[in-house]
Order: sequence, then structure tokens, then C-alpha cells
Amino acid sequence: TDYGATKLSGEDHLLAFAYEEKARVVALRLPAIYGPGEKTPRALPNFLRAVARGERPVIAGDGGDLRDQLYVADAVSGIACALAQPVSGIFNLADGERHSIEELARVALEVAGLGGEPERRERVKLRRDYHMSIDKARRELGFAPSMRLREGMALQLAWLRSRSP
Repeated sequence: TDYGATKLSGEDHLLAFAYEEKARVVALRLPAIYGPGEKTPRALPNFLRAVARGERPVIAGDGGDLRDQLYVADAVSGIACALAQPVSGIFNLADGERHSIEELARVALEVAGLGGEPERRERVKLRRDYHMSIDKARRELGFAPSMRLREGMALQLAWLRSRSP
């Protein structure tokens, strides 16, 4: 996508600067960050908002699209790791697991204590998978995500429910 191309271009400029100036630089690639306080309209928070209202999450298509997730406290931990280590480079930060859109919807139903299946609608967008390895961040930064998806989604749902009148 154009969005992805601009991100890569920025990383290329950063690495060129590091080479020319002999500077230490770190670029962190963070996927969908979630947790209490999130208001971004994408699959995970949309599903949690739906179940908080007692509704079933809606999946477009088969729900097989893969996404990376990163709990907000793990994002902060990853940034702290990057600041603490004397390394340069580009690092992916995520929880290290592949999550399908269907899994996100099912977990939302589970943490809300609702039965049934997600609602399905016709796919309107092309299928896209977004999953990246965090092996380099583990090895060179000492990054170790600690929040499991189910637990993080339960915390975000509790936050949503605490805000409802």
C-alpha cells in the first residue's frame, strides 16, 4: 500500500542518516496496539464495543485474515527495551502470535460471557494478512511480550464496561 511504502521510505532515510552520521538509530514496527483507552475503529476494539453492548461481533468474509496484536503495556516495554540496548536497526514488536479476525471475534464473545457465533457478512475488502516475526526484537532488544490476547481483551472490555452508563 502507499501507507506501507511511506513507512519503508522513512526507515530507509533513517538508516541512511545512521550510516552517514555514524549514529545509533532504532525504528520500531508496532502493529495494532490495544488496551484500555483505545478508540481506534478496527477489528479488535470494534468487536469489544459490540459485545459490551450485548451484540455479536460482525466478521466480513471468512474471518481468516491474520493480524498481529500488541497490548499497550507490552508496547511500552518494547520501547523501553529499545532505549536500553546499544543496538541499531529495525525491529518488529508484537505479541508473537498470528491471530485471525475470527479468533478476535470469538475471544470477544468469550471474555464477554456471551454464547453463539460471530455474525458474518459479505467481504467487501481484499483479504490481507499482517503478521511479522519478533525474533530479532527478542534476540537483540530482550523484548518479551507478556500479555496474552484473551487477558488483554478482557482488560479492555472491563474498561469499556466501566465507561458505560
